Amino acid sequence: MNTAYLLVMLTFNAAGQGELSFVATESQQQCQIKGQVVAGILSSAGIETREKRCIQTSMQFSPFKHTEQGSKQPAYQYRARFTADAVEITPVTDLHSCRKTSKHKNNAQERIYCAASSQKMLSR
Repeated sequence: MNTAYLLVMLTFNAAGQGELSFVATESQQQCQIKGQVVAGILSSAGIETREKRCIQTSMQFSPFKHTEQGSKQPAYQYRARFTADAVEITPVTDLHSCRKTSKHKNNAQERIYCAASSQKMLSR
């Protein structure tokens, strides 16, 4: 089992559509620096970063690819649960159903989102 630090970012565009992205790094420090840099770039482009977390995990995702303007929606859909101590990413088959059952919880103990991603989960 390969354990690394994974940068998990949840962003929202102007239309309110959420997207998850994942970047593997070798250390907590590298992960945090990468997160700050990416969040700054996104902010200057008008993209809101709702969640940004570095976690130590064995989860692996396909490499990040920028979605080209006019292309179809990202192919993969996930339920993301953020707590003070953890981030859980679970693949789902339908964002609409996920949103109905999760109701986008957002409180001090946990925040749950259903969002798309261009990255495929390769291992948990």
